[in-house]
Amino acid sequence: MNTDPYRSPQSDVTVDPELAVKYKNNRLDLNWFSLRTAFASLRIQAFMLIICVAFFLIIRYSGDYQWLVKFVMASILYLFMWLVQALMTIVMTASKKNDSMLSEQLIEVNEDGITETNEFHRLTIFWKGVVRVVEANRFVAIYFTDLQAILIPDRAFSSNEHRSRFVSFVRGKILAA
Repeated sequence: MNTDPYRSPQSDVTVDPELAVKYKNNRLDLNWFSLRTAFASLRIQAFMLIICVAFFLIIRYSGDYQWLVKFVMASILYLFMWLVQALMTIVMTASKKNDSMLSEQLIEVNEDGITETNEFHRLTIFWKGVVRVVEANRFVAIYFTDLQAILIPDRAFSSNEHRSRFVSFVRGKILAA
């Protein structure tokens, strides 16, 4: 059995440890990433704000409430929509269909692209298919569409220097593609 943490389970080729990470996401990782991504999305923010402005305008012409009360009501609606978003995210990540995202992951980067391997699949994305890499508090995300990313928690890296070298390599390859 292959026990080297930096050896792909599908091959006998050893990968440079600086260009590979092995980890296991948990539900908190998935929820944090999903909510952070949704909150950072201008489209989602605009959609929720449009609903709140529409609500404010509708109630503006009804009732005897002062504008401040109406504004507070619209703000509460905005917060309520984020609460619903958070609850939906938690329910969706609790699904058994997310087992592949919660299994042990091996991410390898090389001159050709990124390979994600786990017990369910092996996915290779060539550099021209990588959209961007995002460094955030607690994780690194490598997007291969606007909505899909490989999520790597900070604990997957042996040090801050390892994380920096890994991200620098990925950024360089994205720019060169």
